Amino acid sequence: MISDRIMENYRNTGTMPTNQYLKDTGQGDLANQISKKGGFFKWAERLGVARQHSDSDTGWDGEKRVQKILESAGFQVERCTAVKWPFDLLVNKVLRIDVKSANFASYGPCKGWFYRIGKAPQADLIALHQLDTGETYWIPWHITPHSNVTISKDGGKWERYKESLWIVQSMLEPRQAEVEKLSLFEPKNQL
Repeated sequence: MISDRIMENYRNTGTMPTNQYLKDTGQGDLANQISKKGGFFKWAERLGVARQHSDSDTGWDGEKRVQKILESAGFQVERCTAVKWPFDLLVNKVLRIDVKSANFASYGPCKGWFYRIGKAPQADLIALHQLDTGETYWIPWHITPHSNVTISKDGGKWERYKESLWIVQSMLEPRQAEVEKLSLFEPKNQL
């Protein structure tokens, strides 16, 4: 049933229907089923239909770029691909980084890079990546607002976090020490 309805929409539009398109056309039930049973990307891949670039793609593009930045700096990085996971990257198996991505935008008199945080951070560090400039702001979780962050052209109050990879290293060392300390308390296998 999901396949048939997706293909019906595909024939009408020429692309895989987006979540927003389905909601706008009164097909929220189909959007929910797609999300619950693999997601839009998986269904498009399964059916071999073209997709429009989406907000999720923008996020994934940023995650991949930030991963490359970290790997180029000598860090070991694992990317978490699960949807709705509380962080996107795991550095050296201990430091959790949530990546947010944006392009420069203008909304009336407001100009800058607009990042939606939308929750209390559940990662150690937030990486705010500018897709159009390639610059990244590395902001510790405890000073990141829970709503939105806007970065102006000059960086504003966030300027000191711009391209500050040293923050990753400074946060990594205590996390590694914590993990080592906790491993002392793990029960040993007894034969």
